[in-house]
Amino acid sequence: MQQSAQSDDAVCETGQYMNQTGCAECTVCPEGYGVQELCQRDSTDTVCTQCNSGQYSKLTPTNRFCTECSNCTALSRQLLSVCTVEEDAVCGSCQQDHFLQISRDGSTQCVECSQCPPDSSAVRWFECSHLPMEQQCAPGACMHATKS
Repeated sequence: MQQSAQSDDAVCETGQYMNQTGCAECTVCPEGYGVQELCQRDSTDTVCTQCNSGQYSKLTPTNRFCTECSNCTALSRQLLSVCTVEEDAVCGSCQQDHFLQISRDGSTQCVECSQCPPDSSAVRWFECSHLPMEQQCAPGACMHATKS
């Protein structure tokens, strides 16, 4: 409900705030900016601030704040595109000498190839096949199959 003049009993709807002339729509921070202070129905509009280096803000219904950029190196993934204040970094496949491990919950992570146990029938990973045979295993590999 849009109010044309401020009165003591005027209440703005969600997504609006009360200014000197009545209810006004809250500002939506543009990409590259995050909410510093949320819009308050009684008196204040949204206060936006530009994201810092290493952060981004992409305009989505659920994201109003600056978010830390993905660190592809820490995730052991190849960097396909760098993070900007408007876009997160895009990470690619696992770095060399790493393989993609899928957990029971469906999450994935890149894991470094490691030494195989003495049992030569341990799981060997295709992604590690360029390494010497004894370094083609997952950490703690103890299954008796070959993956390649």
